[in-house]
Amino acid sequence: MDYTQYVSPNESWNMKTVDIMREVCGIAHQDIGRRLTKSELELIKRNVQKTSPRGFQSQKKYIEHLVKTSVREISRIQLDDGVQYDIHEMQKTLMREDESQQGAGNPINQVLNTFNPRIDISGFLGVKTMRDISAIVAPQTAIKQALIVLDTRYRSTDTDGTSLFRWSLSSSIQTTTGSVNNINPIRNLVSILAYPIRIPYSTSADSYYSRISMNIVEFNSQAAIMNENGYIHFMFRQRRDGNFIELDPSYFNDGRMEFATPINAINTLTIRFANPIQTISFKEDRSNATVFQYGSETIIRTNNIHNLNTGDLVIFSDFTTANSSGDYVVIGEINTNEGVNIDVSNALPNPATDFSIDIDTSSLFAAGAGTVAVVINTKVVVGTGTVFQSFFRSGDVVVIAGNKYTIASVSSDTQMTLRTDYGGITASGLAYTKDNRVSGMQFLCYFASQRIFIPLMLSYIDANLS
Repeated sequence: MDYTQYVSPNESWNMKTVDIMREVCGIAHQDIGRRLTKSELELIKRNVQKTSPRGFQSQKKYIEHLVKTSVREISRIQLDDGVQYDIHEMQKTLMREDESQQGAGNPINQVLNTFNPRIDISGFLGVKTMRDISAIVAPQTAIKQALIVLDTRYRSTDTDGTSLFRWSLSSSIQTTTGSVNNINPIRNLVSILAYPIRIPYSTSADSYYSRISMNIVEFNSQAAIMNENGYIHFMFRQRRDGNFIELDPSYFNDGRMEFATPINAINTLTIRFANPIQTISFKEDRSNATVFQYGSETIIRTNNIHNLNTGDLVIFSDFTTANSSGDYVVIGEINTNEGVNIDVSNALPNPATDFSIDIDTSSLFAAGAGTVAVVINTKVVVGTGTVFQSFFRSGDVVVIAGNKYTIASVSSDTQMTLRTDYGGITASGLAYTKDNRVSGMQFLCYFASQRIFIPLMLSYIDANLS
């Protein structure tokens, strides 16, 4: 098929069907960005055969029309199974039509050189498997995502938690204080997505600029470097909400930090907040404590100034008694993960370090009713006017004549047995006291009003592809 009959005398097209096919396929191939499928090549062939160059001002306009028409139709049709074919066979028919005009050069080889998919993959891309090819031509298939939540209650305690919060990254399913867990190891980190965060109010956070920044110290080499020694990975709009500040990252790159080069390994994550340049200083979020007073309301005394207010939530851990099995109810009430609301009153002995909780601990330390009689080197204790069965449990500690003994069993309201022999003087009419307190016991108070949850989506290259 020779279209030169349609060309005006001042044009010099000299184009045969195979030339047109080659030109259109080449341009369409570049526009679409991939090799053409069999159905797409057939579509282009039909367009070339049915479209006359008559009426086009130039060869360029004619080719452009064919390309635009073909690409538009390709975008609309339902593609086949995606298998790519050599166009050799489809060109044969066209070549036969132009054979008398092609000569010995056989320009179909030029088409084959461009579209033949039978290429040595390892020589072309330097890879050998389809997984490798996927990582190169469709890198999104090699990207994995891991959602982690950094919880400052479980931060590492190698910092005081006022300006820096640190966690080690663990691939174990066993959670421990100081670590954040993800089942799969994370390396070759390419981006991090930050979600909205709520931080406790701090005067150092409430700046003129109404912006809070967050910095991951380990990644400072790929941070925005500011004057005044500031490093920034994420920027947030802030909104005061009572004793808290709500942080919204969506206004700044949708909360995403993309690294120029992948981060090869992640061992720790250390977070710093700023306003947006100067580091924000938060109140201390924990302290060891003791029970200052047992009773219907219990008074707790912290080792450090607590900066707490009435209604704040405190989470206790490691509180115990001398009879942990017998006192499991009160121990569970104090050590609950839900926390306990506190009261800070000026009536307390020292409001800066003391607060009260509405938990009755009077059963742990109290004088008993009636009196007891004991005999040296024996284990039996006999009571007068006593109610041993409702007052004591096996494992409780009783104080008689200034000495402590652990109770083995309670037989009745007036008789019980000690685990060891009574070592004092034989006597009767003695007062006695139940004392399940643990001498020198220190337990942890976590101030939940200072707790921060930092959810992050980590995007990394699958370790199996690297």
